[in-house]
Amino acid sequence: MFTIFRLRNCAMLPAFVVAISSSAIQLFDLNILLRYERNTILSGALWRIFTGQLAHLGWPHLVLNLATLILIMVIYNGTFSALAWWRITLVCMVGTGVGLLVFNPKVTWYVGLSGLLHGWFAAGAIVIFLSGALEGAWLLALLAIKLVWEQWQGSLSSFLIDANGIIIVAAHLHGALSGLGIGLLETQKIFTLNLRNSINRGTINL
Repeated sequence: MFTIFRLRNCAMLPAFVVAISSSAIQLFDLNILLRYERNTILSGALWRIFTGQLAHLGWPHLVLNLATLILIMVIYNGTFSALAWWRITLVCMVGTGVGLLVFNPKVTWYVGLSGLLHGWFAAGAIVIFLSGALEGAWLLALLAIKLVWEQWQGSLSSFLIDANGIIIVAAHLHGALSGLGIGLLETQKIFTLNLRNSINRGTINL
């Protein structure tokens, strides 16, 4: 039976909370009220840095992002603990929002999970790469190619989004860079923990 205790300790809980929150915002049509708005944030509504990334242009936009979310969770299942996923989520959301504020002043409003999703992908990829798995190199290469293409030609998924919205590829870049940064820190934590456990088991002599 799936208990509250198990849910709380499930590594997928952050993704579950993000998915439910985004769906609720869309269901109750709160997107405009909660979206990232540069002038409003600079006036003190800092929560929009977070809520704006949970809001969407419409159901097609939300479904696309949720499908990507599920794919990322499948790829990186078991890579991080629930607490690590929370840290990664926080850093990537802050990095995306602050990145837009500082480096993209022409972006007056923004919605969507794409910055966070790119951050999650980057964090998982760098951990897998540094663990010595070849798959990590392929994942990082795929991410790099996508980011370079988007900065040059625009988003690969533009045709799937409502014509009333413009995909802000800068958010993808900010999210990915934030994910790489926190991913490196999480990798250090994982390696340190593994080393400590090995020493405690007596399998490593120093």
